[in-house]
Amino acid sequence: MTDVGHFAETKARLVIDDALDAYKACQETAAYCIQEGGELTDPHLLQRLHDCADIALMTTNYLSRASRFHQQATALCADVAEACAETLEQTGLDDQQLRVAYAACLRLHECCLELAGQVELPSTDARDEALQETFPGSDPTPPPTEL
Repeated sequence: MTDVGHFAETKARLVIDDALDAYKACQETAAYCIQEGGELTDPHLLQRLHDCADIALMTTNYLSRASRFHQQATALCADVAEACAETLEQTGLDDQQLRVAYAACLRLHECCLELAGQVELPSTDARDEALQETFPGSDPTPPPTEL
């Protein structure tokens, strides 16, 4: 049996944070797409965003209580987040809101794979730098390290 307190302090905590970020980004992006209309109301895109939001929230719940099924949940979450990111990419990333959701889905995909034990990823800093290079406007400038 997994110690819930210890489990929440490990990599699972990072996945929970990324899953909540992806949940929020996908929900906001789906609402944005409906509001904007046009090609952004494509049912396939909206379904992917809702699927990703749902699985991200479910994964957060499984990880928060250290469910014995957390590896299966994170593996499925990685697949759904990847599919959502691919759909967003196919739609075109010329819109800031779509880029935010895309970056959140990619982060969730990567951290879920790592937690599920399917891949060993570089440190969080390296992933953040790669995403920031791809989407420089999506992350705020870090605060100075010296006073």
